[in-house]
Amino acid sequence: MPSTFGNRLSVTVFGQSHSAGVGCVVEGFPSGFAVDTDALEAFVERRAPGHAPWDTPRKEKDSFRILSGLNPDGMTCGAPFAAIIENTNTRSGDYANLLTVPRPGHADFTAWAKWHGAQDVPGGGHFSARVTGPLCVAGGIALQMLAARGVRISAHLLEAAGVRDEAFCLLDNSPEAQARLSSQMDAVSDSHGLPVVDQGREAAITAAVMTARAEKDTVGGVVECVATGIPAGVGSPMFDGMESNVARAIFGIPAVKGIEFGLWLRGLAGSRQPG
Repeated sequence: MPSTFGNRLSVTVFGQSHSAGVGCVVEGFPSGFAVDTDALEAFVERRAPGHAPWDTPRKEKDSFRILSGLNPDGMTCGAPFAAIIENTNTRSGDYANLLTVPRPGHADFTAWAKWHGAQDVPGGGHFSARVTGPLCVAGGIALQMLAARGVRISAHLLEAAGVRDEAFCLLDNSPEAQARLSSQMDAVSDSHGLPVVDQGREAAITAAVMTARAEKDTVGGVVECVATGIPAGVGSPMFDGMESNVARAIFGIPAVKGIEFGLWLRGLAGSRQPG
């Protein structure tokens, strides 16, 4: 069951939805970097369930413990970094029927076909989105390291239930456009509810999602991500390019069904545009 991503910087996730905990091991972090653990805790907490009425009823703070990789002063020491998030709110009995009634759109049936019932069933086991918790621990440190090198990454909920947020300003490299983009990224960072650029759209998106919930339905969404300050020449040809690596990582997240690269999320629509 492969659970490792990356080469020079490799991330391995472990644990299951209802095991004692989930965690990660990261190899390749440079030594001598001071990790802001307070900022890291705030970043990881954003993923934790139970903060909004549309969240899963499972209540977990996603408090992590760092097992190795940092000195007592919070400085990376070059050793493999390891962290664990303990599971404290599990109700395995709620999943007892999954051996005979697999959920549509989940890995329940394919896991059974591959491991013949020996897989961990409750909560989806190792296939659960719960495993994205330790990914946020690893990613939160990577974001701090990238920011120290002038690379900034931001993502927001561009659309959900047919309601759209304001798109990132990606018109050109003019000072005005760059200033606007920076302001939008600041707005997303400062948001305390849904990560949106236009705070006025949060209420409309929330209402649409809650309407679907009241009707016992679900809705899809689109996340727009932008990275600035990336130096030219990152990646390698063919199968190790930036798009190839990003796509592989993104599809490791349960429920992701599509990804586009390009201006205004027109990666696929670009096939219908003149050159």
